[in-house]
Amino acid sequence: MKALKIELHTPLGPCFSAIVSSIQFQADNVSLHVSRRNDSYLGWTPSTEITLQTGEGREVFLVENAVSSLKAGCLTVLAEKIQRVRGASGAHSAELEQGPSLSVAAAIRTRRVWPSLGLFLGVLALAAGGMGATEASREKGEVGILRGRQPSTWTSLISAKQLMKIMRNGRPVVVDVRTGSQYAAGHLPGSINLPAEHWRTPAVKPGEGRSQDVFRRLDGSPDVEKYEKMLGGAGLRRKDEIVICGNHSGKADGSVPAMILHWLGHRRLAFLDGIGTDQWIGAGGNLARDSLRRPVAIYAARPIPDYIWNLEDVLAKLHSRNVVFVDTRTPDEFAGVDRMNNKRGGHIPGAVNLDHVQLLQPNEKIAISPLDAVRLLKQRGVTPDKTVVLYCQTATRVSLLALMLRDLGYRKVGIYDASWFEYGNLDWTPVTTGGDR
Repeated sequence: MKALKIELHTPLGPCFSAIVSSIQFQADNVSLHVSRRNDSYLGWTPSTEITLQTGEGREVFLVENAVSSLKAGCLTVLAEKIQRVRGASGAHSAELEQGPSLSVAAAIRTRRVWPSLGLFLGVLALAAGGMGATEASREKGEVGILRGRQPSTWTSLISAKQLMKIMRNGRPVVVDVRTGSQYAAGHLPGSINLPAEHWRTPAVKPGEGRSQDVFRRLDGSPDVEKYEKMLGGAGLRRKDEIVICGNHSGKADGSVPAMILHWLGHRRLAFLDGIGTDQWIGAGGNLARDSLRRPVAIYAARPIPDYIWNLEDVLAKLHSRNVVFVDTRTPDEFAGVDRMNNKRGGHIPGAVNLDHVQLLQPNEKIAISPLDAVRLLKQRGVTPDKTVVLYCQTATRVSLLALMLRDLGYRKVGIYDASWFEYGNLDWTPVTTGGDR
């Protein structure tokens, strides 16, 4: 296998270049994206540790706010800051161990090392293999499910202990999406409050209007500007590292805001898995009762195209072999036994059922493993080569699976926003009843 050249750059110039024999990614916040274009694009969340084995020994770098490309056997990393943590190389080491700013890093000379050993870590074989879309785990850099492997841990769903580590190493913005009274009664230290009720339209009963939709313009398109104003008013920026904390995933005051941020193009994003404050206390953390606000900022969204689906989009793809509709409601709702006060029960023709409860461990309401999630998806024919459209009653329970698909390398995902609340209360939409999944 060919050795790989790696180049580390700040915006002002190169600071390291080498031919490496192996490479590892060691950080709680690593996510690796590869999409097949003219070249391969890789993106890391901040504070990613890159360990290189070169002809001179082991080199360890901490890169912050990095984006990278993989082309023609050369991995190029462009980062706001690159700090050499460990390694052997006199003057080079001394300069980098100062914790270089951009100007210091740019002054470091390019160095080249040419060992004869080949690259052995499988993730870097993606350059030759031409995978469609994958995502690596935080710790092992394992590739996504298109070749039968999957990340060993989630990146969009983190534990309280992982959050504690992130908070020690950086300054993530923890956003508590519970009610104001719940926040006042006790919250994670340093967190701000942006209740879930501010993220979507109010909940109403069937027949009383739209319920828990993303905000819309008069023409029916998503009102991205409204979200930019809301998030900026809360002091959030798209480049911030944000952790959503609240109820457990699959709840309006849980993972829904994380799903919305994902749609808005927020890359440095995670959800505190489980019931946030319970998990925090269980990990040995204390709660605070102060009320924090951040200075007003500018949030510049970059929404994922075609992520929010309307009824017209659904009807146009009902018979498409390239689209799979995934219903995350209960089996009884799916079959039409439980109508949930809707006019009609059942499901969208051709849809498969994956109750969001199956994606949660029953005791702590935390996510099942990626391996178990992949097994459930494959059983239902939900594969990354298809466009996957999620729906439930109000696009609330879909939020857990949406975050999972984000980590598993699914790049063609849509959310039918109005879900069964709209579809099941129309007299003319095609409906199927029955079914065991």
